[in-house]
Amino acid sequence: MITKRHLRILALVIYFAGYVVARDWHLIVHTVSWSVGHQGKEVVEHGVEPGDVGIPLLNPMYTTLVLFAEPLYGPVRSFEERLWKIAQPSGTLLNEEPEEPSAPPESQGQNTPDTP
Repeated sequence: MITKRHLRILALVIYFAGYVVARDWHLIVHTVSWSVGHQGKEVVEHGVEPGDVGIPLLNPMYTTLVLFAEPLYGPVRSFEERLWKIAQPSGTLLNEEPEEPSAPPESQGQNTPDTP
């Protein structure tokens, strides 16, 4: 038998699943403000904000979804923002992947044949 408790749990599951979809579709995005310090890039502030709607007339459905997602998921957004501030507080160095060279270095003065 379905009780009120089951319905509440189902509503919460649907709510949080909707938040996951909103994050995946970039209706809600995570932003990081940083500055360059002596040791590299440092976190200044985290934010969880509505996505960029671009030109609303060109994509009215996406704009509508972003506008509804902002107030609907406000409590979860503020909770996620607090988690980011705990995980990476202000002043934390941003870990960046080392840049890979786009092309192999050219040989200097060596002739290598194309065929063996």
